[in-house]
Amino acid sequence: MRHSLVRRWHVGRLGLLVLALAVLVAAGAGRASAATLSVCASGCAYTTIGDALADASSGDKIAIGPGSYSGGFTIGTDVSLLGAGAGQTTISAGGTVVGIVSGVTATIRGVTISGGVESGIHNAGTLTLTDSTVSGNTAAEGGGIYNFNNGTVTLKGSTVSGNAASHGGGIFNVGTVTLKGSTVTGNTATYSTSAGGGIANFSGTLTLKASTVSGNAATGPGGGIYDDGGTVTLTDSTVTGNTAIDGRGGGIASYNNSTVTLIDSTVSGNTATNGAGGGIANVSGTLTLKDSTVTDNTAGSAGGGIYNNIGTVTLKDSTVTGNTAGIGGGGGIYNNANNSATVILLDSTVSDNQPDDCVGVVC
Repeated sequence: MRHSLVRRWHVGRLGLLVLALAVLVAAGAGRASAATLSVCASGCAYTTIGDALADASSGDKIAIGPGSYSGGFTIGTDVSLLGAGAGQTTISAGGTVVGIVSGVTATIRGVTISGGVESGIHNAGTLTLTDSTVSGNTAAEGGGIYNFNNGTVTLKGSTVSGNAASHGGGIFNVGTVTLKGSTVTGNTATYSTSAGGGIANFSGTLTLKASTVSGNAATGPGGGIYDDGGTVTLTDSTVTGNTAIDGRGGGIASYNNSTVTLIDSTVSGNTATNGAGGGIANVSGTLTLKDSTVTDNTAGSAGGGIYNNIGTVTLKDSTVTGNTAGIGGGGGIYNNANNSATVILLDSTVSDNQPDDCVGVVC
């Protein structure tokens, strides 16, 4: 009896070991199936990225050598495009240079994407862009990157520069965009009512961590960042040297129940040339600054540092200094208290602004 039990135990254990080995072999086979497809001018299996994509399976990597390659392709399976570096591998031309379809997870690393006339990147999937540059693209919306259909874009160590569109010269977002150690610079929103020279966020989620939005311009509101009904969070980031020509919010413009939060961040040297809110304009939104600084911004009308209308602004351990307002005053903060606007100052300083520190709020 005992021998029979022992024998059955050994047989059962052997079966489990065989099953475990089969699982490991299957897993190994799955890993082995992922391939690296090489693209280069000569000597590689492929000379175009489009041809490599046509043969790629889910999980494959496409290694792209130095040189210039044609864009105008769509990524329709989970792959990684790995260039030789943003200064060495360029993907250009095509209506949209690179498209990512819904449901696809893609990684693009070490490339420059340029020359698109319907955006550099159209993303409806999940895209991670690392150590790359998106520059010199144009579109009606989202010259550099157009993120739509609840897509997700994460930029790591990347630059979006010199792009142009009617809204969102650099980035247009109606999904989720996260910037980590990245820069949005020198982009423009070009038409008479254009918004978001650097970034336009429409009911989306925008997060900046250790990133910079600088030197962008809009003819309308939001020279650096325009948010309409979305959520924007900046941590350890800088918004500087942006311009709204005929709109509010040289650095940041927040409208329509938006929620904007700045933590350990700086808004400096921005200009609303003919409008209000040189640094930040908050219109019917919620704006919170924690351990942050608003300095050296200029408004052609009211609110050199911050302009608040029909909204709520809370400053915690923050500083508003050295800003300048034109007609209407409020060099530091202009609060339209007659229009359901509220400013709350908690252990914060508003000082050395011109022609005055505050209008509509006790500083």
